[in-house]
Amino acid sequence: MRSRRHRVLSGLFLWATLAVPSLVADRLGLNEPLPGWQTAAGLVVLALAVAVARARPAAALLLAGAVSLAVATSLFTLSYGPALSAFGYLLGRRGERARGAAAVFGAIAAVGTAVALIRGDDPVIQWLVMVATLLFGVVFPWLIGRYRRQDRALVAAGWTRAEQLAREQHIAADRARLRERARIAQDMHDSLGHELSLIALRAGALQVAPDLAERHRAAAGELRAAAAEATERLREIIGVLRDAEDLSAAVSGPLTPAGETIDALVERAADSGLPVRLARTTRAGGAAPVSGDAAGVAAPLPGGGGERPGGGLPRSAPVLPLIAERAAHRVVQESLTNAAKHAPGAPVTVTVAETATETTVAVFSGPGSDGASGATAPDAGRRGTDDGASGPRGTERGAGTGLLALRERVRLAGGAFTAGPRGDGFAVVARLPHTTLAASASASASASASASASAPASAPAASAPAGPAPGAAAHGEASAGSSAGLSAGLSAGWAAGAYDTEPAGEFARARRATRRGLLPLSALVGGAALVVVAGALGWYAYVSTHTVLTPADYASLRVGQREADIEPLLPARAVADPPVDRASTPPSGARCRYYRASGELFVGVDHFRLCFRDGRLVAKERVPKAGTEPGANPGTGPGTEPGDARQGPVR
Repeated sequence: MRSRRHRVLSGLFLWATLAVPSLVADRLGLNEPLPGWQTAAGLVVLALAVAVARARPAAALLLAGAVSLAVATSLFTLSYGPALSAFGYLLGRRGERARGAAAVFGAIAAVGTAVALIRGDDPVIQWLVMVATLLFGVVFPWLIGRYRRQDRALVAAGWTRAEQLAREQHIAADRARLRERARIAQDMHDSLGHELSLIALRAGALQVAPDLAERHRAAAGELRAAAAEATERLREIIGVLRDAEDLSAAVSGPLTPAGETIDALVERAADSGLPVRLARTTRAGGAAPVSGDAAGVAAPLPGGGGERPGGGLPRSAPVLPLIAERAAHRVVQESLTNAAKHAPGAPVTVTVAETATETTVAVFSGPGSDGASGATAPDAGRRGTDDGASGPRGTERGAGTGLLALRERVRLAGGAFTAGPRGDGFAVVARLPHTTLAASASASASASASASASAPASAPAASAPAGPAPGAAAHGEASAGSSAGLSAGLSAGWAAGAYDTEPAGEFARARRATRRGLLPLSALVGGAALVVVAGALGWYAYVSTHTVLTPADYASLRVGQREADIEPLLPARAVADPPVDRASTPPSGARCRYYRASGELFVGVDHFRLCFRDGRLVAKERVPKAGTEPGANPGTGPGTEPGDARQGPVR
């Protein structure tokens, strides 16, 4: 209802606006006065054009063109010129096809040409003015309306695309979280299944022990059966969470040893040729760098804390929950994999810092041998990550779910995850508490989902940091304040234009393509307009110089001379639009011709009127130019004789 009322009110406003020129122009003397019935008919036609302009803009323009041609053959009239421009714009704004508009323009031009030929008042001039009016007053507004239509369509398409991308980003984030949860479940299956299998094995050993009482053997058998059943139930539950990739991996077997520690992982990476070193810090000491070659051997702890096989911590040190331990292992594993993939040859430092309440795992990779940023550097974050990373510019880039998956895994462990460029390399930092609270993990789930849905999928490193400076010591020093560095680094990346969004680029390219499509059409119309203007000016100059009767020839004419004797002195053409309003009443039954008294262009000049009847000159008169009082200078023009400016008819 409201939209209908708005359409009615806007239509009334448009009609009132277009009706003002037709009512005011005549009264101000800007047009030749029209009869009242003709003005009223024009207003009715304009009202009809406004009524059909929304559904049929081509018909509205045809109606406006018809009423304009009825008033002026050249279409050039102040009464209905604004209506032509307005309906031309509406045709471009609401019309779907350019061919329909071209047909309307052609129809108006054809009818105007026919009217000019029928009326016979210097049709060349009338036609040139009509074409110029059609080009400048109708076609150009149509081009503006068409550009506006395409621009609005592009904006609408851009918003639709943005909404679609937002939905896709949300789906991709959910998929990454679900996949990571499935991986966590698989890890739980591997570890718990292994422990349950050991329980069943030991229970079976007790069941067959010869020195055990029968009732204890029965209890051991029940324990073995319960462990086997629990293992089967666990396998069924995990099977529901697996997708096709998980199933194929399960068939082929895991590539990572079950229960592998970070030390063993770093040792395997070093054995594979990756330049990686492991550094650990504790509550009491600083960094204890361990080379890649020695990562798997016993490493002494600073401050006399004892030693642990594999370079681990002493048994008295706090132990991570299983889910947090697997999350730390996963962070290091993904970072090392991406460093080897996207920054080959880059030195990698893995830092594990433990306090009484939390463990911080940081992985920093420097620039690779090919200049690419390390572990997960997406070419300065240009488009996203591939498993948390992208290669150098020009290489294939991934889907950007790696960082989301790592962030989800760390969040489920109750920790905080940050990643991003730092210096010439890339840093990944995970802070994992030693006690996991389910309540806090559930509370952060909604915030994490909201952040993932609102962040651009093309830049999943939206919470990525500016990583630590190279070196193990830098990792240890920066671990406490890494969150502030993350935010600052990311803001700098966006400010520098490092993160680009593909939809914005596509929208800009589509807009440029639209403008390029309009440019040839605009150039064609502009060229045609220039040709018409040049032709009109040329024709005006030709007519103005070929309708001149010199004052000397005019002075030599005598009333009563034969027309045949005068013809050799007269120009080939007479003035097509004579100043009849400034001349006196012609003799009865005489036919009069008007000639220009000067060949000057773009200025007002005097005219000579010669009237003939029965083959003889019966009257000659000098008509003053506009702005000069009639009779102000009678018979005093150059080359004339006093008293012959207004010679009466021969009796």
